[in-house]
Amino acid sequence: MLTNTVFLCTVAIIGGISCLVWSADRFVQSSVSLAQRAGLSTFVIGMTVVAFGTSAPEILVSITSALSGSPTLAVGNAIGSNIANLGLVLGLTALIAPVPIHQEVRKQELPILLVTTLLCGPLFLNHYFGTIDAITLLAYGLCLLLFFLFKKKPIADSEHIHTNETSQASHGNLTLTLIWFISALVLLLISSRLLVWGATGLAHHLSVNEALIGLTVVAIGTSLPELAAAIACALKRQLSLALGNVIGSNILNLLLVLPWPGLLAPSTLPVSLRNRDFSTMLALTLLLTAITLLSRKQQQWQVTRVHGFLFLLSYSVYITILGIQI
Repeated sequence: MLTNTVFLCTVAIIGGISCLVWSADRFVQSSVSLAQRAGLSTFVIGMTVVAFGTSAPEILVSITSALSGSPTLAVGNAIGSNIANLGLVLGLTALIAPVPIHQEVRKQELPILLVTTLLCGPLFLNHYFGTIDAITLLAYGLCLLLFFLFKKKPIADSEHIHTNETSQASHGNLTLTLIWFISALVLLLISSRLLVWGATGLAHHLSVNEALIGLTVVAIGTSLPELAAAIACALKRQLSLALGNVIGSNILNLLLVLPWPGLLAPSTLPVSLRNRDFSTMLALTLLLTAITLLSRKQQQWQVTRVHGFLFLLSYSVYITILGIQI
C-alpha cells in the first residue's frame, strides 16, 4: 500500500512538472498576443494577467489551509512563495539571461513592492494575524489592483516582441487565442495542484516534518507556475514580462493571498515566522532594491548573472537554515 502511494505521488510530481512547462509556454504566448491586441505593454500584462493567474495556486492553498484549520501554513505559504519567487525564480531567470530593469520597475513597481513588504512588517510584531490586519492588506491591494487593471498605454517600440511566432500569434484568430489562454491557465493551475499534492503526499510518507513541507514543498510547488513562466520568458527573450511576473506575483501574494488566513482563521503566529521567514523576504526585496540603485550608478539597468547567482545563493542558505532549525 505504501509503495503504491509513493508511486502515485512520484507520477503526480513528474506529470505536474511536465504539464507546468508546456502550459506556461502556451500561457506566455497567448498573454503577449492578447496584450498586443489590447494595446498594453508586455510588462503591464506581466504585472496583472500573468501575475494574477500564476498566483492563483497560492490563493487556493491559502484558503484551503485556513478553512482546514492550518492558518500558519497559509501564512507560511504566502511568505515562502515570495522568498522562492525572488531567490529561486528571479535568480534562475537571471542566470539564463540578464533581466533588464525597465523604468516602470525602477520608478513604480519595485517601490510598490518595497512599501508593501514594509507594510506587512508591523502586522507581525504582536505575533497575531487577525481580521483587521487582513482587511488592511485587502483594501490596499484592491487599490493597487484597480490601478494596474485600468492602466493602459500603447506599446513602446522597445517592448515589441520581434519573433515571427509571436508576431503571427498576435494577428491570429482572437477566439483561438482566447481558447489557448484559458486552457493554458486552467492546465497551469491543475498541474500546480497536482505537483503540490504529489510532493506533499510523498513527504508525509517519507516522514518529513510537516512544517518543512509548508515552507518548502508547498511554497516552492505553488511558485512553480511563476518559475515555468519566467523561464519561458527568458528563453524567448521576453524579459520585461519575466520581471513583471515576479514583482507582480509578490505584490499579489502579500495583498491577495496573505489576508485569507486572517479573515477565515485569525491566529497567533510563531516567532520564527517573523524573525526568520519575514526577515528573509524583506532582505531579498532590499537586495533587489540595492541592485537597482547600483545599476543606476553604473548605468547598467539589469539583473545580471552575478546577481542571479546571489539570489540563488541566498535562497540556498535560507533553505539550509530552515532544514537545520526544523
